[in-house]
Amino acid sequence: RNEMTNPLVSVRLHADSPQELVEHTCSVLKRGGGMPAIFNDEAIIPALERLGIPSPDAHDYTNDGCWEVILPGRTDFVFQRLSLMLCLEWALNRGRGRLQSGQGDEVQADEAVTGVDTGDPRLFSSYQEVWQAFLTQVDAMVGDVVAHVMETQDDRSEIAPVPLLSALIDGAIASRRDLTAGGAKYRTFGLLAESAAHAIDSLVAINTVIFEEQRATMADLCNALDADFRGWGPLRTKLLAAPKYGNDDQRADRTGQQVIQAFVDIAAKHAEAHRASVKFPCGVATFSWYIGVGEGLGTSPDGRRASEPVSSNFSPALGRDKEGIPAAILSHAKMKHCDLPAGGPLDLRLARRLVIGEEGTRRMAGLVRGFVEGGGSIMT
Repeated sequence: RNEMTNPLVSVRLHADSPQELVEHTCSVLKRGGGMPAIFNDEAIIPALERLGIPSPDAHDYTNDGCWEVILPGRTDFVFQRLSLMLCLEWALNRGRGRLQSGQGDEVQADEAVTGVDTGDPRLFSSYQEVWQAFLTQVDAMVGDVVAHVMETQDDRSEIAPVPLLSALIDGAIASRRDLTAGGAKYRTFGLLAESAAHAIDSLVAINTVIFEEQRATMADLCNALDADFRGWGPLRTKLLAAPKYGNDDQRADRTGQQVIQAFVDIAAKHAEAHRASVKFPCGVATFSWYIGVGEGLGTSPDGRRASEPVSSNFSPALGRDKEGIPAAILSHAKMKHCDLPAGGPLDLRLARRLVIGEEGTRRMAGLVRGFVEGGGSIMT
């Protein structure tokens, strides 16, 4: 019985995994340690193959220090988190973060990273204009990251080469190059979207409340966001009532699919010219930084207040999944995980009273089976 939090213990499952293994996994998870993490071969292996990893290597994947997917013994892996919610914030504030513009008590430095000016959002007359502004911001953010990676990818070899580790990594000796100079068989740089649930929920709320139901104008929305909803309680209530990711809701999940597809397509566009030297797998992640991520974000159109935490990894926004654990699993499973080879975990908490005894273990195993068969990627 291992009760340490490190190293991470994980289990790989697939549609034909023995029931004994699934139930034993659940019996260990019932102890409350959050391990093993569950990886779904049915989603991850095809995603790696679509990235261009040959089948034998794709079948031999494992997790890095946390959960991000790597190919052991043959990969130089680095990652960067990219905030989808910040991209939407830029789209609704002419390329600047609301905290940077002076919202609330915190003001970021003038030299802080900004987006592009996509026009006055108060004048947007359709959801399509909001969507296009959001895509423009994502495109700029991803493009900047990929360009920076290509300019600096070998810098580590000049200041911190790792000859011993390189000797243990496939490709380095044959190529006579250090791991940090591109000697590994695979060089991968993960592009990991953070705050995804809030970006999805915010886009749905804008489309529903502002454009379909016409309960308010874009000017009203922007004023409410500037005020952190102070004095705009009724509008916040309407935004909170809009469909949310994590409830097996067709409208919310369709928007989620569109957001992930757009992110993946934009990443592929910028990565195409460099595919011979670096692979850029996409994923969805916050790791344990969801509090810090939220502290850097202004008010969100989904009803989230400025600086509040975001949801962890690819989980529903906290408190927004009203239809239970199965609905959260079903929503997560729809999010195009075949295009997310770096992974995108769904983090869940179960009431202990729901999994008491052997019957509880079987009930929990049913949830795990549903996750695997539905096409989810990683679950904790």
